[in-house]
Amino acid sequence: AIFRVAPNSGKLRQIGFFHTRGETPRHFQFDSSGQYLVVANQDTDTIAVFSFNLSSGEMKYTGNEYRVPSPNFVCCCTIQPSNVEREIIMPRHEVTIGSEVNVDDFLISSKKNPLK
Repeated sequence: AIFRVAPNSGKLRQIGFFHTRGETPRHFQFDSSGQYLVVANQDTDTIAVFSFNLSSGEMKYTGNEYRVPSPNFVCCCTIQPSNVEREIIMPRHEVTIGSEVNVDDFLISSKKNPLK
């Protein structure tokens, strides 16, 4: 469901529905720029990426979808390497807190080069 926040009262008003391109959307998160929405669709084993227009509120499917076994969490982090403004990072598979991970375990994209 898509809601709009009334500026004066702060109340929510339903304005539509948006398909997440999968079944059982378990978690979603906007990247730090607010321009991309990343959705974990648990029962279809996919993560889908949508663009979000900050001015109009319009959301569009980017065509980027990733096969991930039963994703249930999305984490978007800002990293500041010298040649990249922002990055979206998502685990390729379930990551257990306290377990060892390396950069190959993640899908990484920059604001200049969105996930493809």
